[in-house]
Amino acid sequence: MANTYINIGEVYHKQGDQQEAMKYFSLALKLQEDLEDQEGMAATYISMSGSRIAIQAI
Repeated sequence: MANTYINIGEVYHKQGDQQEAMKYFSLALKLQEDLEDQEGMAATYISMSGSRIAIQAI
């Protein structure tokens, strides 16, 4: 399920909707934290950083 949220977040990121992307990345991160999926969390943080950079550039 976390991967689905990440994929949805990536779609929003590519469409330029960084706020919506962050929403889905956060949902994925919550699931990964609950599962103690450190590798997944690391990948999600990387995705989140791309959206955060795009937000700051606005």
